[in-house]
Amino acid sequence: MPATPHPEHPRPDLYREPWCSLNGVWEFAPDPRDEGLAQEWWQRSSLPEQILVPYPVGSELSGQPELDAPRAVYWYLRHFDLPPAMHDRCLRLHFGAADHQARVWLNGVLLGDHLGGYTPFSFDITEVTRRNDNRLVVRVADSRSMRQVRGKQAWQQRAGSIFYPGIAGLWQTVWLEAVGPSCLGELRLYPDLKGGCFHVRATVERPEAASYLDVYLALPDGARLPAASLRVAGGRVSGAVPVVDPRPWSPEAPHLYDLELVLRTRGGAELDRVRTYGGLREIAVDGDRILLNGHPLYQRLVLVQGYFPGGIYTPAGDEGWRRDVELVRALGFNGLRMHQKLEAPRFLYWCDRIGALVWDELPSAYWPGPSSREQVRRMLPEMIGRDANHPSVITWVLFNESWGIHDLNWSAAARTELAQLANQARNLDPSRPVIDNSGFDHVETDIVDIHHYLSSLAQAEALYDRLVAGREWRHAFLPGLRYMVQPHKCFKPPLAPGARYGGQPMVVSEYGGFGFYPSDEGGSLLDQYRAATLAIARRPQLRGFCYTQMYDVFQETNGLLTFDRQPKVPIEALRAFHEGLGA
Repeated sequence: MPATPHPEHPRPDLYREPWCSLNGVWEFAPDPRDEGLAQEWWQRSSLPEQILVPYPVGSELSGQPELDAPRAVYWYLRHFDLPPAMHDRCLRLHFGAADHQARVWLNGVLLGDHLGGYTPFSFDITEVTRRNDNRLVVRVADSRSMRQVRGKQAWQQRAGSIFYPGIAGLWQTVWLEAVGPSCLGELRLYPDLKGGCFHVRATVERPEAASYLDVYLALPDGARLPAASLRVAGGRVSGAVPVVDPRPWSPEAPHLYDLELVLRTRGGAELDRVRTYGGLREIAVDGDRILLNGHPLYQRLVLVQGYFPGGIYTPAGDEGWRRDVELVRALGFNGLRMHQKLEAPRFLYWCDRIGALVWDELPSAYWPGPSSREQVRRMLPEMIGRDANHPSVITWVLFNESWGIHDLNWSAAARTELAQLANQARNLDPSRPVIDNSGFDHVETDIVDIHHYLSSLAQAEALYDRLVAGREWRHAFLPGLRYMVQPHKCFKPPLAPGARYGGQPMVVSEYGGFGFYPSDEGGSLLDQYRAATLAIARRPQLRGFCYTQMYDVFQETNGLLTFDRQPKVPIEALRAFHEGLGA
């Protein structure tokens, strides 16, 4: 392992120089009685233990493999000197993610707080940073509350069923970057395949000196080709950036354009420089079809949980994310559903580069209430703001199987709130379809996705026939309760009370689970997989599938691979099977 784990820049889609990783050994102290605030631990010059960032509390790689991780408060301390290239520059401090509630001090000055364990946050530290001996302190509080957004992390003391060991604390890269006195803030690239251009929209922070934004296409030989010069007005900048030889992005041909954006004064002096990239990709819903770049898309997806040996939420290195994406494609899938976790941007970067479609899914709480709903309302714009520039991301998923919102079965207000969240996602990003509640209890969705784990192939085929014939849609609450404890024996219909099917595309986005859920079918894992998947593929009204799951995760041993990513089925045979589907 390198001296600085995960030394790569964590945001290839938003790259500035100079930058400096703060990953590595930090001083550390658990605070199980939550005494640190009263005792002003943020003023301390040392802490008694150590932890290796960015591996979370609870993981072996962190050096703090506490199995009881999400129950307490944890304090981190890091001393650092500024690299000479950052002297006398405007500076930002970035955190990729901290689970669950973070408070940050630098040199004894409170920078601020962030709530939510999956989204990034940053602070302007220009006024409080010294050239030498800076003291950065982070307090992270976590809990087992069922109203806390936690994804697949168990709320019980012991993990079991389909829930896994919990983590806490810093689990993505921490880094510094130098920015200009005027600099780009939020940056969005809207691909326009028909127009052969990107539409750039950005905010400008401290915009007084900024006059225009030059945009260059970075060519493979290292040259830069001027593409556009856009005027800054009212702290914003927008306009079209045409590209040379426009080529679409797709899993089969994941073509990307590297861009360089330079913010300038009226006289042409450089204020800020950002490197990014984008793909010309259009995803659309047309009646009951899903179109990619104007052509029907058949989705061959696999469910990915984002858990790793040793690091739990964080792989040992960047190669762990890259290998997972390479395996998705090697197995013959054209994409994945990232389940109950907002994975780090480096993972999405590899999906962009290698070519894998992504359903980007908010993690859920388990119990409804004002606090869990408020967390989702906060996270939704943060997720879209972070991930919208990735061409691989084609769908936003807001909830899974009514986790944290099961009151929508009896509450019209809860259903209205879900519909409002779906419309908020569309307003934040009109370019992608939105799935409101993956699996069932759909209220306001662009794709009707369906979950089942029926143990009999005959039962599954009968279900598909009823669905495509327009039956099996009426809401039913009791099958949902039974599904929670016996998913192999029943199916919960797709719609919430009062909802009507509007002709949207249908995708079977969870099925199988062989090796964990009971199966009445004989044969090898590959035989069972082929039969279950062919039952979907033979019905053209079903526009794709997502198999549960890519690899085993702790006790849930239903993967096509083991937890350490060794194949349980012949990879070549599986790829050959997939290549014959949905052509």
